[in-house]
Amino acid sequence: ADTPVATVSRTVGATRPRLVVVSSTDEARLEGEAAELRKLARTAPLVLSGAGASEELCARLRVDRLGGNLVAAAGEVAAGARG
Repeated sequence: ADTPVATVSRTVGATRPRLVVVSSTDEARLEGEAAELRKLARTAPLVLSGAGASEELCARLRVDRLGGNLVAAAGEVAAGARG
């Protein structure tokens, strides 16, 4: 889905998730949303994933990065939450 970060932020405020994952293939798009992503990371644990989530961008935003296969990474995150 092409969900604006502001919409994700409102949803996070209403649901209080344990983790938020934002995935993108477009680094420029994530760069353009950097301020909103920083705000989001202050309200819930945030990780970025996908080809657009470079190590440099994640470091600058001070968020973790899920590398590799997103479905496999989501399984690992879910297993960690259960364990």
